[in-house]
Amino acid sequence: MPEPVETVKRRQASSSPKPSPKRARLTLDSNAALTTEIKSQSAPEKAQPPPDRRKSAVQEERKRGQRLFGGLLSTLSQTTPNGQQKRRLEIEKRQQEKAKQQKMEDEVRRVEKAAELKDVRKAEQVKFDERSMRLRHSSMRAMAKFLCTKAEPKLYYKPWELRQFESEIIAAQTDKVEVTISREIAEFFTRFPKADNPADNEDGKIPKETLGEPHTESPSISNVQATINPTNPLPVQATQSDTLKTAEKDTLEENTGEMDLTPIRSPFGRHSAFQLTTSSKPEPIHRSIHLGTETRFKISTMTITLTPDKIHPTDPRITYKTFSFRDQTYSYIESLPTGTPSATIFLIHGFPDLSFGWRYQIPYLTSIGLRVIAPDMIGYGRTSAPASPTLYTYKHTADFIAALAAHVSSPTIILGGHDWGGMIVYRTAIYYPKLITALFGVCTPFFPPSPVFIPMTAIPSFKYQAQLAGPDVEAKIVGTEKIKQFLNALYGGKSADGKVGFDTVNGVLFDNLPLLQKSPLFTEEELNFYAEEYSRTGMHGPLNWYRTYELNWNEDKANILSQFPSPTPASASASPTTGAAPPTIKPEDKQFQMPTLFILGLKDAALPPQLSIGMETYFKDLERKEVNASHWVLVEKGAEVNGILGEWLADKIPGGERSSL
Repeated sequence: MPEPVETVKRRQASSSPKPSPKRARLTLDSNAALTTEIKSQSAPEKAQPPPDRRKSAVQEERKRGQRLFGGLLSTLSQTTPNGQQKRRLEIEKRQQEKAKQQKMEDEVRRVEKAAELKDVRKAEQVKFDERSMRLRHSSMRAMAKFLCTKAEPKLYYKPWELRQFESEIIAAQTDKVEVTISREIAEFFTRFPKADNPADNEDGKIPKETLGEPHTESPSISNVQATINPTNPLPVQATQSDTLKTAEKDTLEENTGEMDLTPIRSPFGRHSAFQLTTSSKPEPIHRSIHLGTETRFKISTMTITLTPDKIHPTDPRITYKTFSFRDQTYSYIESLPTGTPSATIFLIHGFPDLSFGWRYQIPYLTSIGLRVIAPDMIGYGRTSAPASPTLYTYKHTADFIAALAAHVSSPTIILGGHDWGGMIVYRTAIYYPKLITALFGVCTPFFPPSPVFIPMTAIPSFKYQAQLAGPDVEAKIVGTEKIKQFLNALYGGKSADGKVGFDTVNGVLFDNLPLLQKSPLFTEEELNFYAEEYSRTGMHGPLNWYRTYELNWNEDKANILSQFPSPTPASASASPTTGAAPPTIKPEDKQFQMPTLFILGLKDAALPPQLSIGMETYFKDLERKEVNASHWVLVEKGAEVNGILGEWLADKIPGGERSSL
């Protein structure tokens, strides 16, 4: 069959068409395509960025670390080290041992060098301290030869011609300085036994040849000749108690000690009364101590505590006597000085106390030439204890003191009191001013008579007195043992956990009494003596003193209130008891013309310092002294109280009272 012939309807385009002589028609689409093509042909090709070399290095380092870590793990996983590793370990071990040995040797050399340097410094310090001490002693000796003014600023002077009492003052100062110097020297050579002593005999110091001198006898304080004036030996009582503590083997035990030989100044001579208590260690080092220029004694390295001399219940220096007054029997202690007494002093105790409460003051006062009378006040101890409170008032007691002074043939007396005794001595001085040459109160300020009755509870620190005036204490404190517990509580006894048996707000805390340990203010003998004395008549008599407030107010109102001007309206200086300011009184019109001393206990809870505000208004010559102690200052600070009394008496008592013992 013949093939069909293809019919060409249109002319086929040539595979390579010839360009048309006509210009192509431009449209919007063709124009855009043309523009794109031109740009693509004209724009140069962009260069590819170079690879990041830092990133490649980090990756290579990471791969290298992984390879090394893998090798380390494979090495550690091997159970047996090879020979090279063994040698390396041995070398490291030897190096470590050598370094350790070198470190130990360096440490030993360092310690030795430090110890050597410390010894050198210590030796130099000892020499420096000794030179300083000698220089200070030289200054003390020089100043002791001068008198000193009482006013501030203090001025040192020396009259062209010394009077007798001025010579005695300088002699007492010199003696006191010599004792202080001797004490400091003893302390110094106790701390530094190997120190050289360059002292010489001419200056009154320790001779060089006596230092470290062995002493074969046991140290006995009874052999100590401790005198302030070489011709007048001091009344010394000594007790020696060993406080031994065993040291561990091969340890160096240092012999240390404290010494206080400062005497109590005597206003009437160069005498002192004190008690020397020592505490020594085994095998003490003995030294020669020089007091003054003549007296020497051997004393061992020991702890020496100086306390004032005191009487004990059966002391031969005191005598118990009795005196009858208004059908009542009064007991009193009398203690006489050596020789003729220069004056008589009455000591009035308070609650809960006895005449024995002045045990630290009696020996001192007799040592300065005074005759001492200390009564058991009504209701206490060996004195009668009437049931009626009317025999316990200020007026009745003042009459008793005047009668007792006449009984002991003393037209004038020095009168002092503590606690209730302080209240009594002020009223006695008002009723009998010509009897009293000098007056002192311990802890108790003067309360002037009031035109209105002030109950005891009005004073915050007196709240406990309501309990004592009531029936509870008298009913519960019965028998020697209960009285002993009661006294122990009031004198500051505490339980092991710090509980007290008495305070000024609640009074006696009966449940705590059996728990209390013994008060440090008593020895066992003294506490037993107090309990036995109180057991004679029980607690009714002593407690009657707290039932006399209204009775005393009525007597004051009837007898002495008119002598006191009315107080001014309340002001900043108002009295804490009356609430009003004290009046202004001319010196010649003051109620107390005699010299008066008031010793204040700064820690006294019952009679705090603010109760004495305005007290000076009523006294022409009042001297105030403060002692950092509680209500029981006579026992707590016996030596300090004695020193205050001695200086005050030396200044205030007329010249006849200054005579030597």
